[in-house]
Amino acid sequence: MTYLEKLIKFNRYLLEMNPDTCSEADSIPPSIAEQRKLMRALMNISYPITMSDEMQMIQDEILQEDLSKKILLDYQTCRKFREEYIYIKEI
Repeated sequence: MTYLEKLIKFNRYLLEMNPDTCSEADSIPPSIAEQRKLMRALMNISYPITMSDEMQMIQDEILQEDLSKKILLDYQTCRKFREEYIYIKEI
C-alpha cells in the first residue's frame, strides 16, 4: 500500500468514527499534501478512540514515514548553526 493509499484509508476511518466531522472532507483532492492536512485536522478534533490493530499499524507507518523525512539535528550541529548565525548577524 502506498503512502497516499494509507492516508486515504486512515482518513476514511477517522471520518467514519466521527460522524459529526465535516461532510466536505470527501471533496478533498486525493493528493498527499491535502490528505496529510486532512489527517492532521481529523486527529486534532477527534476524541480518543479505540482503533483496530490494522488502523494503529497504518497510523504508525504514516507517522514513521513522516518522521523519516524530517531533518533531525543533534546538539553539536545546532550549536554550530547558532554560532554561524550569531557571527553573520554581528557583521
